[in-house]
Amino acid sequence: MMNRDFKAYKRFGTHFNESNENYAMENISTNVTSWVPLKRISWSAVFAGVLITIIIQLLLSLLGVGVGMSSIDAIEERNPVKGLGKGSIIWYVVTSLIALFSGGFIAGRLAQTPK
Repeated sequence: MMNRDFKAYKRFGTHFNESNENYAMENISTNVTSWVPLKRISWSAVFAGVLITIIIQLLLSLLGVGVGMSSIDAIEERNPVKGLGKGSIIWYVVTSLIALFSGGFIAGRLAQTPK
């Protein structure tokens, strides 16, 4: 009975005394027994997230280079790279955020496997 009380206390953060012990155990006993602890850290999920981040960053950077190079017209314009610096900084920041979010999301989803 003590182990069961401790699990319920740990999961729901409430103390049980003699008056509400039966009521509480009837209502949460299924939740306590169906609770599955998760692993602390999953290194395979971390490495998969890093790999996904690197791949997405590389692909989006190549897309940015392609769009940037196609926007330059050296024959027609006097200064063809005038606004290219600001655009490339904005593109790099946005693609970095997208890649980091995607890698973190994948790592988080893969780490949620039971022990």
